[in-house]
Amino acid sequence: MPLDHAFRLSVYVAVALGGFALGAGELLSPAGLGLFLAALAATWWLHDRLGPRVYLTSTKDKIASISLAVLTAADLTWLTQNFLDTFARLVCVLLLVRRVTWRVTRELRAAGFLSFSMLAAASSVSFGLAFLPLFATYLSTAIVMLVLF
Repeated sequence: MPLDHAFRLSVYVAVALGGFALGAGELLSPAGLGLFLAALAATWWLHDRLGPRVYLTSTKDKIASISLAVLTAADLTWLTQNFLDTFARLVCVLLLVRRVTWRVTRELRAAGFLSFSMLAAASSVSFGLAFLPLFATYLSTAIVMLVLF
């Protein structure tokens, strides 16, 4: 397996483990977690299908940023009373957008860092030893990801 494919796979595994961490911390519902994981798998297929042709130009980047800001404000205002729930959903959407629009392999490192923020958010609400195996698996995956980078 070429190194860029191994790095890409390790980033996807780290992002999926971050999603599982949010599910374990009850920041994502089971349906939301399933939707996130299905969308994550779809981004792999979509990028393989379209290649680096899908990317955000300056105008599209501004439109996406404003749209995400409005959706985040609406989520915080009407859907949740908790900033951490809104943050978890925002990071999931940012990761999915980043997964679809990357052009070169080095741009994937942002997704790795965002997956760590998912783990950090989940660790603030997860208590007990049930979180330990997930954390250890994420940590080993993140080390592999950083070595491959």
